[in-house]
Amino acid sequence: MAKGRVLVVEDDRDIREELTELLEENDYCVLVAEHGQHALDVMRAGNRPDAIILDLMMPVMDGWEFRERQKKDPDFAPIPVIVTTASERSVDADALLRKPIDRDALLRALAEHARRA
Repeated sequence: MAKGRVLVVEDDRDIREELTELLEENDYCVLVAEHGQHALDVMRAGNRPDAIILDLMMPVMDGWEFRERQKKDPDFAPIPVIVTTASERSVDADALLRKPIDRDALLRALAEHARRA
């Protein structure tokens, strides 16, 4: 049985695939988006994740703008967010992990913050 549904929002295809593989190996159901607008579209289509893994520096809609929009939407605001970034700029999130991503730290953050819908 899946531990929960996780939305990976990452523009780098290699990182997105690596995270997907890691999460699936650890019994998570994975949704993917290439940027913030794509992530909002995925969620508005009825795919509500239990947690979001969010890159900050992306084209179209970056992670900072995504967080602002997410927090303003009552349906999406409660979804916990784990930020993965190489940026020094901060963002309001449930957990922040620096790139390169420590796989064990990511799994611990998910176990702590993911909420079953």
